[in-house]
Amino acid sequence: MPAVEIDAAIEILNEALEADPEVMQKIFAFHITSSTKLRNHPSIQVMNDGTISALGIINGFFGVRPEDSYGYISGVWEEGRLVRFERT
Repeated sequence: MPAVEIDAAIEILNEALEADPEVMQKIFAFHITSSTKLRNHPSIQVMNDGTISALGIINGFFGVRPEDSYGYISGVWEEGRLVRFERT
């Protein structure tokens, strides 16, 4: 089975966003409080307030950038709306 690369994942996320922006907005805006164990995972991205979103899990597949420990994929929000995904 082929591995999904970062740029391919971004393309798929943007295709999904274009196909149904309302659903994607709801999925990626939703944050839930994570456990301590999940917060300590080496690649899953958890917010400073201890919450996690779907993007934090997706970034967990790709690890973290060595220069800043951020995930490789970012959601771009404008005026409270998710408008695209891009490399961090």
